[in-house]
Amino acid sequence: MNIKESRRQKELGFPGFLPLEKVYDLPILPDSLSDEQKSRVLGGQGCMWTEYVSTPAELEFALFPRMSALAERLWSFDKDWVRFTQKLQTQFDRYDLWGANYSEAVFRMLDLEHSYR
Repeated sequence: MNIKESRRQKELGFPGFLPLEKVYDLPILPDSLSDEQKSRVLGGQGCMWTEYVSTPAELEFALFPRMSALAERLWSFDKDWVRFTQKLQTQFDRYDLWGANYSEAVFRMLDLEHSYR
């Protein structure tokens, strides 16, 4: 969650670029686990190290919507990126209701991808 979601973000942080789609596609369980071992996994977590975070607004921006992508992957049986992006606007409405500061970079990325196809 600490790596920038957009190349345009200029604040301090860990090096690299990890757009929301890549967060969504991260493997939940390592392939090296046996089926028996996989059956014993009860949940997961997403870590957010805050040494480069100065304000609650920066923390929210780093977490939302990445936390939603991680939750979808951990608790939904069917992985479907397109369906997830279609549900994001409803999730953004929730963030607005909470007064949360969130990243909309995913929609800028989708617009760019669409214009190049």
